[in-house]
Amino acid sequence: MGFAMSYSRDIKNFLCEIPLKRLCCKRALLYGMLSTRSDFANREIDFDTDNGKTCLVFSRAFKSVYSYVPLFDTSGFAPDNITGYKMKALPADITERVLSEADSVGYRFDEFFSCDSCRSCFFRGAFLAGGTISDPLKKGYHLEMLFKSEKMRENIADVLSRQGYVPKFTSRTGSYSLYFKDSAIIEDFLTIIGALHATMDLMNAKIMRDIRNNENRRSNCDTSNIYKSTEAAGAQLQAIKKLMENGRFTLLPQDLQQTAMLRLDNPECSLIEIAAMHTPPLTKSGVNHRMTKIIEFSKQKTD
Repeated sequence: MGFAMSYSRDIKNFLCEIPLKRLCCKRALLYGMLSTRSDFANREIDFDTDNGKTCLVFSRAFKSVYSYVPLFDTSGFAPDNITGYKMKALPADITERVLSEADSVGYRFDEFFSCDSCRSCFFRGAFLAGGTISDPLKKGYHLEMLFKSEKMRENIADVLSRQGYVPKFTSRTGSYSLYFKDSAIIEDFLTIIGALHATMDLMNAKIMRDIRNNENRRSNCDTSNIYKSTEAAGAQLQAIKKLMENGRFTLLPQDLQQTAMLRLDNPECSLIEIAAMHTPPLTKSGVNHRMTKIIEFSKQKTD
């Protein structure tokens, strides 16, 4: 069997197929991608990815914005021999244009949002370049984006927070992470970047998880009820046999003797079933009341 693409890779491949027509949207997408892999504060412009479609989208956006096609080095990564793409150093004049444009907005990347679609494109770019998401049917809810620069992570977190999506943070060797575990926020984020099918996957996973949880709760409740019923029946049978052994059974009123005999002959039946065996039928509470009297009588001391 060939290499099975991860859930994140499937989503990214889908996102790469979304066409962009406006130059402002391509610029927003490009800077979203650069934000995770570069460090503008230290005047470093980098980009690398292990997804060929993401690399192609980056190159097309870069060409549209700066009329230059970036070059890449490629290499294979074990164990699946995935091809990695790392952008070669840009010409000095192109580097200066990119940094100047970033400087002009002070790294407040929402300044690149010129139309209603730019925000979607920016976040899409950030996810394409540095994002991962767990399969909600297998591992729950977790969407994460990794950054090479802590400052860049702070800038993106600020943009996200002002949109109402406040992330959590963690750090790893050589990278800085922001992530979400709130399923509602992840659903909104996936919808914004255009991954509607992934939003539906997550919603369906929540429904399936709720169904399983309800089934488990119902099963646990049923098991508990069976245990309680069995324990109660055992106490009733023990009381009846005790009365028979010490000769006090005949001292019970006729109605209690009738109920006791039905329980003795039907040890595995529920109170509802025992109630239906009476002539005329009793209610469950009526049988329970009689059983309580029988047990209390069996506990009374004899002279």
